[in-house]
Amino acid sequence: MPLRPGRSLVIAGALAACGPRARPTRPTPTPAPTPEPAAPTPTAAPAATRFAYLGGSASYDVRSESSVEMTAGPDAERGRERATVTAQVTYELTPSARGPVAVRGQVDALSMDASSRIGGATPPPAEPVRFQGWIDGRGPRLDAQGAVFGCVGPAGTAQAAGIAAAREAALYVPAIVAVSAKWRDSATVVTCRGPVPTTVTTVARYEITAIDGARVQVRRETTLRMRGQAIAGGRSVSVTGTGEGTAAIELDATLGRLTRIDGDMRATVTVTLPDGARAFAQQIHTEVRRRP
Repeated sequence: MPLRPGRSLVIAGALAACGPRARPTRPTPTPAPTPEPAAPTPTAAPAATRFAYLGGSASYDVRSESSVEMTAGPDAERGRERATVTAQVTYELTPSARGPVAVRGQVDALSMDASSRIGGATPPPAEPVRFQGWIDGRGPRLDAQGAVFGCVGPAGTAQAAGIAAAREAALYVPAIVAVSAKWRDSATVVTCRGPVPTTVTTVARYEITAIDGARVQVRRETTLRMRGQAIAGGRSVSVTGTGEGTAAIELDATLGRLTRIDGDMRATVTVTLPDGARAFAQQIHTEVRRRP
């Protein structure tokens, strides 16, 4: 049967409605660009600082505490002994244009206290212990001024302790200092291990760890060797030993002065007598503080 025109239009419309519908095309959104992280701002290294010892006086309190324990030897001699040395060190500095810094000073208020087995309290010297020397690239060189009493008797003991305290309060610093800068110095001195004159050789290595304005922080690592021999109490005595230690040091670049030192040293010492050897372990803590 032929389709009527009206019906044909209705069927055509229905088929069109059943077919897929054309969807409108929408623009694809473009993703926003991801911002790149900002480059880190480089941190400038602290600028180098000049350090120069200024002429004039400087004064320090020095305190050294040590403990000694026998690690090998007769049981009857075993035990831990302690000793403390305190002193006030004052010196005058005289810089020169190109040469070393001259040092001249004295040690006052020297006090030495020890366990009874290693001497007990030593009477303070009747006069200040005077010293002189210089500071240059090899380190400080300080020696007794005037008569040298050696290691015999209270006068010799006091003089040796006073010069040792003075050496603790002096050190060489290069003219230009910056973080991570390093230097070293060495010294060979004769000191006293009891009544035995002992040659002590030290090598010190320094590194600047921080600079905050005028304050300069320094780390020091020290190694030492010692050797001595003498006749004491009618017996031949020899001393040998090694040690190592570290110290935290603070300098004031504006004042051109050492400010403080906190150091620790550990040493092993062997004392050989006719009846055999004794081995000792020694620990030393040293504090140096600049007086106002």
